[in-house]
Amino acid sequence: MRNPHAARLRAAGLRATSARIAVLQVMPEVLVAHGHATPQLLWQACGKRGYTVHRQVFYRLLPDLVAAGLVPLDAIRIGVDERAGN
Repeated sequence: MRNPHAARLRAAGLRATSARIAVLQVMPEVLVAHGHATPQLLWQACGKRGYTVHRQVFYRLLPDLVAAGLVPLDAIRIGVDERAGN
């Protein structure tokens, strides 16, 4: 059985990398828990699931996922300091 996230990525014209698949898999739980997603929150969620993705990768791949319509822009916060409770 094909991975549905890989199929969505390919249909959007993106390569189905392990980092992109990981983000699409954890995005729903991050949004439910926090109401938004940041690279830090996604990195933490991926780590809890056993994915080893460098934190900087999330800053590079999120704009691609938003541009492809796979992640809503209003769900993403970049440059937010999670320690401040934002």
